[in-house]
Amino acid sequence: MGRQSRIRRLYGRRLARRLATSKGAALAEMQALAEQEARYEIARQLERGWKLVTRLETGEGVFVRDDDVVGLHIQLPTSLYKRLDVECQRREITKRQLVTVALERFLGETS
Repeated sequence: MGRQSRIRRLYGRRLARRLATSKGAALAEMQALAEQEARYEIARQLERGWKLVTRLETGEGVFVRDDDVVGLHIQLPTSLYKRLDVECQRREITKRQLVTVALERFLGETS
């Protein structure tokens, strides 16, 4: 079985927008609703064989089907991200593949 991952919404975009703008009691109510919807979606994905590895602040979750894969969510400076994007287009590979190769090469050289 190959490594598989996907990003799924844990709760709707409208709810995510309301969470960002709500305050006080309304915020607590929206957070409770978002958590309830997220638990439901996580349980649904578990039934299908997907395991949650990372929860993003955007209301999305990263799910994987291979125990050898661990989720890593990083934020890059815009200039570095643009360089990564250009290099991936030039090599015709995904960002994930390029970062994995770079990490393997770096860890191989430093070990």
